[in-house]
Amino acid sequence: MIPEPVLASLRRHGLLSLPRASSEALLLSQMRIGLFGGAADLPMTPTDLSHQGALPSDVPAAVICADRDSVTVALVTRTLNGVQVTERESFPTPGLEYPAPWEDFVYLAAELAEPIVRQAACLGFCYALPGTPEGRDIIAGSPDDLCIDGAAGQKVCTALTAELASRDLPLLPCAALNDAAAALLAGTLLHPGQDRYFGLAWDRDLRLCLAAPRVAIPKLTGPGSDRGFVLVDTGLGGFTGVPLSDADLILDRDAADAGRNLLRKTASLPALGEVARFILLKGVEDGLFSFECGRGLLALTSLPFRAVDELLREQGGQLAALCPVPEDRAVAEALCRAVCDRAVELTAAALTAAGRLTGAKDSVCITAAGGWTDTILLPLLRDALPDRTIDVPEDAALLGAAVAAWYSLT
Repeated sequence: MIPEPVLASLRRHGLLSLPRASSEALLLSQMRIGLFGGAADLPMTPTDLSHQGALPSDVPAAVICADRDSVTVALVTRTLNGVQVTERESFPTPGLEYPAPWEDFVYLAAELAEPIVRQAACLGFCYALPGTPEGRDIIAGSPDDLCIDGAAGQKVCTALTAELASRDLPLLPCAALNDAAAALLAGTLLHPGQDRYFGLAWDRDLRLCLAAPRVAIPKLTGPGSDRGFVLVDTGLGGFTGVPLSDADLILDRDAADAGRNLLRKTASLPALGEVARFILLKGVEDGLFSFECGRGLLALTSLPFRAVDELLREQGGQLAALCPVPEDRAVAEALCRAVCDRAVELTAAALTAAGRLTGAKDSVCITAAGGWTDTILLPLLRDALPDRTIDVPEDAALLGAAVAAWYSLT
């Protein structure tokens, strides 16, 4: 039970959880507008990737996964005994610890992949960095937390295959996809026969991928547009139908894209840490903390989501050290929990809206990827969607990239 002074503070600063039904209705309308080709927060970008058809056996796929921390390669093979992941190798992502040009990023991916490309029949690239799907490729964006010069506007598969060709390697069929699409395809591999599949990636952004019948997407025309399913990137992080709290207004005011990408600014993991920090400061202003605790909170200049997660999971950490008195800690937990609850309710609303959009029935597979899977957000989302199974498979990005590579053979 949240104490009334804490509730009053949350109400005053606009951070009480939203009714999920209204968020779901707005998200659903934006998804429909995006699918039909209208101007919407959610662009609903179709790809040339599908999740239907027989997958080949004993056909090795070379896969690459690039995220903020590392570039990983592996050889993935589907056999009668299951899926085998071998020849795994990783290296820190260029631009993380020092500025690097796009050419260095592509060179590293090719250098790591070269030994396994010689053994593979196809190539899959999970690009878990900012980018826009285009066909079976991804147009890279500008990573806000990496320094990779010249990345914006580059086509991932095109650049990689050109680098591999310069090494006299065989030209393999290639497909690039983001981590949400890879999670969805990993779900189809691990849980065949489900009615609908969704892929959710939640880290420095919030990405949701769904599979929709081609015939249901009017902006897809031409031969074959009436057959099968196609993977659609929803562009979920760009949703703006989020009533902003006082903390959100502070963060949005100083952003280069003020007024846009509000779901990303309120629910991505870095944003959750900063929103929690400002709500804690509002709690200090409202007299919810003791003098010593309030002084420590006011001295914070930033707050990683890890500290919020550690507090809520009773694992100690930075916030627990600043709030050693049980009364102070209880207030901090209630304020931080409200920040997380809002993000979870918005995510649950998006998944429910995607289910309604695609006509999902009881047999639904939601596959997850990203840094959120080992935080309190996962059990909270499971509680918010008790009738849905959320699977967190190991190597979801690599498995999904392999499935995309296998489909590129057809």
